[in-house]
Amino acid sequence: MPTPSTSANSVAPRTREQQAHEEVGVTEISRGAAGWLSALFLLLVGGVPLVQWGGQLLRSERPAALSQDRAPPVRQASSVGQAFSSLQPQWAALDSFESLNDLWQVLPSANDIQGVERALEENSFLHGLLHRPVQGILTEYGGVGNERVWIGREGWMFYRPAVECLTGPPFLDPRVLKRRRREGSEWEQPPQPDPVLALVDFHRQLADRGIALLVVPVPVKAAIHPEKLSKRFESVPGPLGNSSDAEFLRRLDDEGVAVLDLNGRLDELAMRGAPTYLRTDTHWAPHTVESVSQWIADWIHTNRAHRDHSEESRVSQPREVSPWQTQQESVEGLGDVAGMLDLPSWSLEKYKESCSLRRVMDSQGRPWAPDPEARVLLLGDSYTNIYSLEGLGWGTCAGLAEQLSERLGEPLDRIAVNDQGAHAARQRLANQLRRGEDRLANKQVVVYEFSARELSWGDWKLFDLSLGERDPSDSKELAPFVGSGVVAAVTPVPTPGSVPYRDAVMSVHVTELSPPSPRFPKGEAVVFAWGMVDNQVQPSAWLESGDSVSLNLRSWSAVEEEVGGYHRLELPGDQFFDLPETWAESLRPPSEEDWRTREAAQADLVAAPMREEDSRDQNLPATDPRKDQTPASKPDELERLVQSLRAQKQMVVVGEDGWMFFRPELEFLVAGKFWGERAQLVSASARPQDADPLPAILDFHRQLESQGVELLMVPVPAKATIYPEYLPADLSSPMTEASAAQEFLQRLRQSGVSVLDLTETYLAAKSEGDRLYCQQDTHWSPRGVRLAAQQIADWVKEREEVTDEARRQYVTETRELTIRGDLLRLLADSSASTAGEDPLPPPESFSLSIIREATPDGAIEVVPDRDSPLLLLGDSHTLVYHVGGDLHGTGAGLPEALAQELAMAPDVVGVRGSGSTAARMNLARRRDNLTGKRLVVWVFTVREFTQSAGGWRPIPVIR
Repeated sequence: MPTPSTSANSVAPRTREQQAHEEVGVTEISRGAAGWLSALFLLLVGGVPLVQWGGQLLRSERPAALSQDRAPPVRQASSVGQAFSSLQPQWAALDSFESLNDLWQVLPSANDIQGVERALEENSFLHGLLHRPVQGILTEYGGVGNERVWIGREGWMFYRPAVECLTGPPFLDPRVLKRRRREGSEWEQPPQPDPVLALVDFHRQLADRGIALLVVPVPVKAAIHPEKLSKRFESVPGPLGNSSDAEFLRRLDDEGVAVLDLNGRLDELAMRGAPTYLRTDTHWAPHTVESVSQWIADWIHTNRAHRDHSEESRVSQPREVSPWQTQQESVEGLGDVAGMLDLPSWSLEKYKESCSLRRVMDSQGRPWAPDPEARVLLLGDSYTNIYSLEGLGWGTCAGLAEQLSERLGEPLDRIAVNDQGAHAARQRLANQLRRGEDRLANKQVVVYEFSARELSWGDWKLFDLSLGERDPSDSKELAPFVGSGVVAAVTPVPTPGSVPYRDAVMSVHVTELSPPSPRFPKGEAVVFAWGMVDNQVQPSAWLESGDSVSLNLRSWSAVEEEVGGYHRLELPGDQFFDLPETWAESLRPPSEEDWRTREAAQADLVAAPMREEDSRDQNLPATDPRKDQTPASKPDELERLVQSLRAQKQMVVVGEDGWMFFRPELEFLVAGKFWGERAQLVSASARPQDADPLPAILDFHRQLESQGVELLMVPVPAKATIYPEYLPADLSSPMTEASAAQEFLQRLRQSGVSVLDLTETYLAAKSEGDRLYCQQDTHWSPRGVRLAAQQIADWVKEREEVTDEARRQYVTETRELTIRGDLLRLLADSSASTAGEDPLPPPESFSLSIIREATPDGAIEVVPDRDSPLLLLGDSHTLVYHVGGDLHGTGAGLPEALAQELAMAPDVVGVRGSGSTAARMNLARRRDNLTGKRLVVWVFTVREFTQSAGGWRPIPVIR
């Protein structure tokens, strides 16, 4: 009998792996089934927009963008066609172009895309028809929340960020703080994440005025009632908390800052049986407020550090005022967390809850009111406002301030702002002091309450509590102002339901106020108005820069007690602090016709884009002063190249051997003299008055000098100045001869400003074969960074007051780095539609020296030291190879190189955009008057002298 090995007709059995391999990717389906499945797919894909259009036609709705009763939170599309058209490139953004990092603004941002998605969702017929019922069913029967709400047990609801502050990383970990400091962007100030730094600073400023501070962090609901979140926590002893909680308390205690730790107290209170928090709300229950107010009152009464030597004048002694009276009242409401679910009406009733309030009234039955002359000031957030502000939906006259005042037996002052408890109340206090309203007069104690989740996610800004001069125009008795103005800036309003508050006050910077009034000497003011009421975005939220508006204004002080507790969206920047604050009784946005006109104008702009600089070129006088330059400083060949690049809307030119150059850099080189009377002719500044860099630099120098701080300017030479041989072949003149920039730097030196010009050093290093700039990027190479650090360090080492610090040790590790430079990325984007062109060159590579600090526990990353006497200030040249991402790695930037050269880590304030005004604004926002600093090293690319759209505005860094 033949065996399988000898029979020609036998077949070896297939293994399971062989069979699977043969069948993978093979699906048998009949033609009919394939047709039905394809039709079903097309129906599902195409049916949604068809139903949307049909629903709008049936309802005869006008565009949602024109609706004033339910407007989206950002300017969004009102139809599918508009949705896609709004994603077209915004060529007008080129008007504010400063660097390659600004070019992405031409394309729709992530916020624009998300805004269109939200608009399509909110205006969707199917969404309106199905979303609420489906959410109600999922919540009712599946216990499913959404991206902001977690459904717990027994109908309890939890705000997700509040839970994540317990499960997240330790908020005081240096790595966490460093990562959070890098958040934001060049147009947005990164947060100050360290709560200890802010609270200690606040404590010390209050102590200077003889005022005691009591810090009251309120635990989040999940910390006290974790058993309501999940059954697994039923046997967990004690309250939950972040792993940095103990360190937070210890560090504040070391600094003498008093803290009322509520974790154990509220946990003990919860163990008595009554829930300490509302079931469907983020906030505490009324009886919890009463208990906390008693604990605070006990602290004020018994702590000897908070009363005078005289027994009669101590804080615990009440004033001669009418005694308070209380009355019980039951209220029913729906929690803010439940409101975020957007449930249908038939489901909402289940989640409403009732509670009993202890309302505080005066002897005549009038509602309790704060007293600015009181000796105790309560700063707080919505935990203070709950049961006080009617807009929160839980009654009035029964909040923390009322209960604390009743237990102290004396009046109480209050500044409480919903949300952003890390800084909003302190900012409100600082603003009032700056305007001359001494809210701290007669104060002996400040109680500072905030939600504990702010420790992990809050922006702990520092504020100067110095008292300014009183503005006589800021008075409650002044008559309303009725007139017109032009919107210069406006704060965006959040999406309803995306935040735990239902109401928000927006801020608008209005200029060109008419008729003229002595109340507005500069013709401008900060106007506050309702941006969102009861989760409905108001018409004022549709304002944008350039809109003409009619106004009916009152002084902010006249309405502050009524609306001051609501969440206020602040305009960024200290420049608004000195403007009068007003409240808009009416603030009329553009009409429907204005919107249509604006839409048509935007379409024309997309069809024929033009940069502001191009329009300036067309409007130059017949005799152009820029033509008065000598060939040595501005070769005709380079001028013609720049004009050609402008005409073709090209930002990158490819030179010899694959080297790439940035057009704004070349525009700077052909600008000639850029200060004095000629500044406005050659500057890209959006404001003509900010075109000249000389006054702003000298002003900054004088401010630093007044504080005993020395300034060293380090303008980074243009790549074309160091490597003119790699410009296109038809450019014959080198860029190394005497130039306007050299003359300008000499003027600075004559004015007492120290300047470190790297040009000669770089040219000498280049002759030895060093590559000091990236071929395909606007920034210097790692070698260029290291050489600059050596030159700066040599200059700094001559100043013993700067270098007399504890010596640190650093180690270096070499790695190979391949980058796709910003010029290469920009060139690739602009070449996407040019078929047949030469292929783009491959990315470039070089060695990167990673610098780490040597410690007994091993090598760690170099962290900028806020307490360092040396501050490194500047643009992205201070951040490249330091912050990672599109700036090419970490651990090898200028901060690390300086740290190794000086054996000490510098402090760093760097921005990705302009190093001229934006960097100094970020420095001013610290509000620390450069305390402890001895030297500021200001590093920025030399093209900033003419190419900064933000110009050179004087910034009050020292206040």
